[in-house]
Amino acid sequence: MSAAAWYFTAVRGAGLARAYAARWVAAVMSLPRAVGHRRAARGDSVANRRKPARGEARDATTGGNSIAFTRCSARGCRKSPGKRVLSGRSSAVSQSATRSKQMACDRSEALHKGLARNRGTAGNRRTPVLVRLYVARHGVTRANVERRYVSRSDVPLLPEAGAALRPLRRKLAARRPLAFASDMRRCVSTLAQVCPHGAQRAVFDERLRELDFGQWEGLTYSDLQADDHYRAWLDNMEAVVPPGGESWSSFEARTADAWQAILASALVRSPSKGSKPWVSRCSKVRRTFRSPRSVPLKDILIVTHGGVVRSLYTLAWPEASFWDMTVPTGGGYIIIAQRWGRQWRFLRTEPLV
Repeated sequence: MSAAAWYFTAVRGAGLARAYAARWVAAVMSLPRAVGHRRAARGDSVANRRKPARGEARDATTGGNSIAFTRCSARGCRKSPGKRVLSGRSSAVSQSATRSKQMACDRSEALHKGLARNRGTAGNRRTPVLVRLYVARHGVTRANVERRYVSRSDVPLLPEAGAALRPLRRKLAARRPLAFASDMRRCVSTLAQVCPHGAQRAVFDERLRELDFGQWEGLTYSDLQADDHYRAWLDNMEAVVPPGGESWSSFEARTADAWQAILASALVRSPSKGSKPWVSRCSKVRRTFRSPRSVPLKDILIVTHGGVVRSLYTLAWPEASFWDMTVPTGGGYIIIAQRWGRQWRFLRTEPLV
């Protein structure tokens, strides 16, 4: 190609470049006027625009500035002045974020209401409570060695009773149970030996006394075996009443009342160390809840008489018989129970010693 041809090609290319550049500059310079025409067409000219007053929120359909934002509280999300959201595309993004925040707050409130239904009266949470009930018979007395009927006679423990109570004392050494006992001296002394710290705050209840044997008090089987009334009582204790003594229905009623009072004392302690707190994600709702899986534990110690031990056992297990268990002096059993609100569920029984 000749030099002339090269020259004309270069001049033509430079001219085309200048033409394209001029068109691009013209398009850029005309853009603000086009935007102004569009604003004027929808009635949002510079003269009509103004800064909204505090607390005022313009409608999203006008495309104006909105200073409303969502604030979360215990009653949910509501609009309140404070944060400015730009118009146009930014306004749509802000509305989407507001809806997402509203849904998050609704979920937080729904979860809060669900947990609140599990809260008991007077601020007590209705969490499952495992209760360990130690039901023990008092230590040995002289009347026990001689196999005498003793109920209202306030006999003391034998000096050697302490050795038989040592296994129970070791089992309760690391416990801090709520203590209940009969007000008879043999039960009070037993409680003081097996659980000294519990005896200081113990409840001594006369409803936990032994069945009143009336005129048979202090007698033995050898003394009464020729008595027809006594033999009829052995055959049917529920229908026959000892002379001057207590009926079986009265004995069952008062032991049942004592049992209900003891169960009512099993309130929830502080949450267990393994439970994790739940905090609402809504920034203005800072309620903290404990996991419903936390299971506080409460120990209860009952020191009473042999007949009452059997009666309490039948109250926990109605299908059992009064004579199903042999309760030696210083012995008894442990009932593992679960409480959820006012409902009780007895899980199993273990030997005391």
